Amino acid sequence: MRFYKRGNTLYVDYINNGKRIRKSTKLNYNENNIKLYKNLLLNGNDNVSFFLNDLVSEIIEEKRLILKATSVRCYESIYNSLIKPYFNDVLITNIKSKDIHKWQMHLVSKKILSNSITFARTILNQTFDRAILEEIIEVNPLKAVKISKNLSSYEVKPFTLKEIERILFHAPKHFKNMLGVAFFTGLRTGELIGLKWDDINFKNRTISIKRTINRGSIQSPKTKSSIRVVDIIEPCYTYLYNQQLYTKLKSEFVFLGNKGTYSGSHNLRTAFMNILKSAGIEYRSIYHTRHTFASMMLNEGENLIWVSQMLGHKDSSVTLKKYSKYIKKEEIKRASFLDDWHTVGTHKVV
Repeated sequence: MRFYKRGNTLYVDYINNGKRIRKSTKLNYNENNIKLYKNLLLNGNDNVSFFLNDLVSEIIEEKRLILKATSVRCYESIYNSLIKPYFNDVLITNIKSKDIHKWQMHLVSKKILSNSITFARTILNQTFDRAILEEIIEVNPLKAVKISKNLSSYEVKPFTLKEIERILFHAPKHFKNMLGVAFFTGLRTGELIGLKWDDINFKNRTISIKRTINRGSIQSPKTKSSIRVVDIIEPCYTYLYNQQLYTKLKSEFVFLGNKGTYSGSHNLRTAFMNILKSAGIEYRSIYHTRHTFASMMLNEGENLIWVSQMLGHKDSSVTLKKYSKYIKKEEIKRASFLDDWHTVGTHKVV
């Protein structure tokens, strides 16, 4: 069942006894009339059927009330790219576990990343649970389909210090300082372009992370733990100090593009790609500046909790899960304080 608008009139599109019906309700288009007509159809005719798209649309509209616009766009993007092409115009009552399995294997064959497939499964799971709640189906068909073990994972490829040097050497002046700060703070790209000069404390050598910019929208940071104060380490201090010459008298924002304030990370992709090409370095997204900071600090033995706080993770377990392989393994003898201890009646082995 789908409701849509023509002029100011509410129209409905549904299946009844296997026949598709599209008609005007002769009511004004608004939420109350949608609910009213939906109840009339469901209570008056047990043969009315729902498309998967109908319930997904309902769920996404509800998400708009509780999630940030960027999160809602993620829902829409994953649904439109991974779910809708496969289940478009399919009745939710006709979707079986075997169909979910085939769909999932189709995504695996196309090398879709594991986190994207997991997100798509989440959307489907919420949709089927809603269908159960509305008594459209009795069993969630996703529950019987386990997530595949052959999923492609997002591969983190941190830049080396030598690569960082080459990147900064080839970066244009207005871009060099921003990349320097990115590499030596681990800030998310949206946090980086959202920095204002009032956030920078040169005396205490700290940066307050208070906002992020995405698709032209200034928002609060990603999570509660993302609102934080990070240290300005030595290399970062130099790039921030030099950046004052370019933008401090021009704008409240620290970093500006050729056309003014950056509206999102998409503005940086082409420029960063060109820098990597000039430097002869394999392309990686600009988000890898964050991965580079984390892996570099952990590999050099910096404290895990400090790194986690710099990244704005909820706790160190999140950092550990993502970057454990980069933690420096120290070649030292453990429990050496027990070397000269032995119990009564035993002899120390030489």
